[in-house]
Amino acid sequence: AIIHCKGKKAAEKLIAAGASWEEKFESGAYVGLSAMDVAIKYDNKLVVALLENLSKKDYCQRVAANEKSEPRKGWQLCPICNMEVRFPTKMSRLESDQECIEKAFQNNNGEHVGGKGKKKQKKYTSRKYMDQLLVHSNGEAYKKLCGIEYHDMENMRLRKEISESYGVLHAVQECCVSLGISTSNKATSSSNNNNNNINLENIFLIDLCSGKGVTTALC
Repeated sequence: AIIHCKGKKAAEKLIAAGASWEEKFESGAYVGLSAMDVAIKYDNKLVVALLENLSKKDYCQRVAANEKSEPRKGWQLCPICNMEVRFPTKMSRLESDQECIEKAFQNNNGEHVGGKGKKKQKKYTSRKYMDQLLVHSNGEAYKKLCGIEYHDMENMRLRKEISESYGVLHAVQECCVSLGISTSNKATSSSNNNNNNINLENIFLIDLCSGKGVTTALC
């Protein structure tokens, strides 16, 4: 955050989330140095000023006094990053959106409205995976993802990301079944859309280039 990120915003977020800025690094390339030492070494003047302000006893009190007592309407303060964010998020509207899609689907004799061929297939796949998310872990996964702690998902294309994540997780599960390291069976993991099909509790999954981390969140 000090060396590779421009300005002080990244450092501010880490400190607001609870990172210790006063203690010295106990391992790695900067062992024995403090955050201030690193900021001075790499000439990050904004972080130096930030840490100098933090070291003043009354600084936190003055910042707290200047902050708004109540967030704006439709916004809340995230307890993790301490930033004011829009809440409820887009994720929380997914359930009502799916209900509307289902009504349109039923009113059109089981066909998706609009589109041809591959486009209709994409709509079906997206709808299927959205339905799976809503019942994942008896609805607990969706409920948790609607929490303010996951507000970063507000800025992503939900249907695209969730569809891709479920596609990956189903592929991983099929691989685990074929290797004999999963308790799931192919009958369960293939076409039952009304139940939680993903069962990777005993699998250690590493998600490289994870983006928003939706895949591991669902896993």
